[in-house]
Amino acid sequence: MKKYFILLLFIFIIQSVFGLPDRIVNALSLTKDQEKKIEAIILENESKKENLSIELRIKQLELKQLLLKDDISKSAIKSKLKEIAELEVELRFLKYEQDIEILTHLDEDQKKKYKFFRIKQPEIERQLKERKERENKRPPMPRDNKYIPMDD
Repeated sequence: MKKYFILLLFIFIIQSVFGLPDRIVNALSLTKDQEKKIEAIILENESKKENLSIELRIKQLELKQLLLKDDISKSAIKSKLKEIAELEVELRFLKYEQDIEILTHLDEDQKKKYKFFRIKQPEIERQLKERKERENKRPPMPRDNKYIPMDD
């Protein structure tokens, strides 16, 4: 029981430290040096992400203030929307930047596995989800196709 608990705790720590699902961490078989480098990359990116998220929230609040003014300026709103869009792009780019940095510390086999888990598998899962949603939207087929005679 104690060994099981320690194993679960270890898996949870790995996942929370790396910010990667444990199936990816287990599949990569990282060395201690790789673990340290990847941990540093993820921690640095989490810090950047938090700062950008705060900045984005401030810009969104500033936009609301502009909209509440009596004399609404179209150019000011457009400018604020551009600032918000730039921050949103920067936030999205951080994820890719992190992946690129992590890939520099992996060997060829690990790179293939990492790319599969981060790029291919999510795409496959998305396609399966879309297919399932389409199938659920189909009208139900009648269960009984018997001919019912009409009275003349």
